[in-house]
Amino acid sequence: MSRTKQQMTGQKHTPIKKLWRIVLNYSREVSVYYNFAYTERQALEKVFRRIAKAQDVPLSYVRSTFNGQHDNITIEIDKEWAEKHN
Repeated sequence: MSRTKQQMTGQKHTPIKKLWRIVLNYSREVSVYYNFAYTERQALEKVFRRIAKAQDVPLSYVRSTFNGQHDNITIEIDKEWAEKHN
């Protein structure tokens, strides 16, 4: 069985945060946010918290507005960032 370089040196794999591009469409207003996060869910949660704080509304209200029932969210890894880091 072959071992990886990390296994041989005892180093642990450190995951990299990705740059996520989140586009939210609410009441005919489109907002684009960028967040560094490990996962899509984490990136969305950060944006939801930022919106709740800025708008002074409960986090649950923001989550319910963008709960997946409507086509009002687009999230993807930023293409330029991905090209530089792959």
